[in-house]
Amino acid sequence: MDCMYLLMCLSLSQVVLEQILAAETQEKLSEYGLIVPFSTDSHGRYISHVLSAGSGSKNAAATENPSALGNRRRVARSAPEMPSVTPHSGQHLFFNVTVFGKELHLRLRANRRLVAPGAFVEWQEDFEEKAKERIHRDCVFTGDVTDMPDASVAISNCDGLAGLIRTDNGEFFIEPLEKGQQDAEVKGRVHVVYRRSAIKREKGQRKEDFHNEVADVGIADLTAALDLIEHKLSESERKRRHAKKDNYNIEVLLAVDDSVVRFHGKEHVQNYVLTLMNIVDEIYHDESLGTDINIVLVRMIMVGYRQSISLIERGNPSRSLE
Repeated sequence: MDCMYLLMCLSLSQVVLEQILAAETQEKLSEYGLIVPFSTDSHGRYISHVLSAGSGSKNAAATENPSALGNRRRVARSAPEMPSVTPHSGQHLFFNVTVFGKELHLRLRANRRLVAPGAFVEWQEDFEEKAKERIHRDCVFTGDVTDMPDASVAISNCDGLAGLIRTDNGEFFIEPLEKGQQDAEVKGRVHVVYRRSAIKREKGQRKEDFHNEVADVGIADLTAALDLIEHKLSESERKRRHAKKDNYNIEVLLAVDDSVVRFHGKEHVQNYVLTLMNIVDEIYHDESLGTDINIVLVRMIMVGYRQSISLIERGNPSRSLE
C-alpha cells in the first residue's frame, strides 16, 4: 500500500475556532436539542453517566483504596458506577445518545492514526519556545452506529462527548453544554446536539463572508469553519493528482492563534483542536472520495500574542492559511 506524505501548516484564528464546538448556541442554531448521554456495554445496556477519558480510572483507584478519600462511604457507593472510559488497545467504547428523539448506540474505537507518535504541542512567545508537551492521544475516536450500516462517527471524550455523527438522516454535532465539568458527570452531564445544516446565517449572507468578520461569542458558522479546512486540504490533494491514487497521509502542523487560546483557555484549547481534526479526518475517509486520506497531526504551536499579530491576518483566517 503506497503512502504519500504532505506537510501542511494550518493557522486557526479566533474567527475560525469560535465557530467550532462552543456551548452558547441558542442564537446561532435554528434547531437543537439538550440530552444527557451515557456509557453502555456492547448491547446498549446502561453502565454510567461518566463520559470523559480518565474520569472512570480515577474513581476506580479510589474504590481499590478507599482510605485515599478518607473512607467516605458516599464516594465508595458511587464508585462502581464509574468504570474507565479510556479503552485498552483493540477495545471499543459504547455510548448512547438521543438525536432528535432517536436513540443511537455509538460504537467507537481509538483513532490511533490521528496524532503521530512523538507529536507535541509547543507554547511560544516572541518566537521563543516557553513550554512543550506531548499531545495526548487517548481521547479521540471514530466508529459507527449500531444497526445503521452507512453511519459514521468522529467523537472525542477529552471533556465530555464532542464531535460529528453522520447518518442517512443528516450530519449532527454534539458537545457539552458547559466545558470543564468532568467531575460532575456521575450525575449526568447535559450536552447539546444540532444539525450541521441548522447553523443560522444572516439573511443574504454568503458562506465565505464568515471568514471576513469577527465572530460573536459561540458558534458563528461551524459548517463554514470545516469547509475552510476541507478546502485547503482539497487544494493539496488536487496538486498531487498525477500520483497514484491510494492511501496516503496528510501531515498537519497546526498554528493556533493567541486569541483562540485566550477564548477557550489553556486547559481546554488542545481538546477543541483535537476534536476538530478528528472530524476532518473522518470526513476524509468518506467512500465518495475514492481514496483513503489520513490526517496526521505532527505538531501544534500555540502562538503568542505578538506573533499572532505579525503572522495571522485578523478577521481573515483564509488569507492567513495561504
